[in-house]
Amino acid sequence: NSMKFLSNGIWEALASTLYGLVVGTISYISYNYFVATLDRYNKEMEIATDEIVQLLCSNEQHFIKAKEEKVNSRISQQKISSYTQETKTTSNATAGKRRTFGDDDFF
Repeated sequence: NSMKFLSNGIWEALASTLYGLVVGTISYISYNYFVATLDRYNKEMEIATDEIVQLLCSNEQHFIKAKEEKVNSRISQQKISSYTQETKTTSNATAGKRRTFGDDDFF
C-alpha cells in the first residue's frame, strides 16, 4: 500500500514537471518569436528613419545652396554698387586736383 502511495506521488511530480516544461517551452518560443518580430520592426524603422533623414538633408542642402547663391548675388550686387559709388565720389573729389608724391592716397 505504501508503494502505491509512493508511486502516486512520483507520478504527480513527473506530470507537474512535464506540464512545467511544456509551458516553459511554449513561453520561450513565443518570447523569441516576439523579440525577433520587434527586432525586425526596429530594423525597418531604422531604415525608414535613415531614408527620411537623407531626404531631409538633401532638401536642406539644396535649400542652403539656393540661399547661399541668393546671398552671394546680393553681396556681389552691393559690392558693385558700392564700388561704382566710390569711383564716382573719388573721381568727383579728385577731378581738378593734381596728385603728388606726398598725398596719402597716392599709392
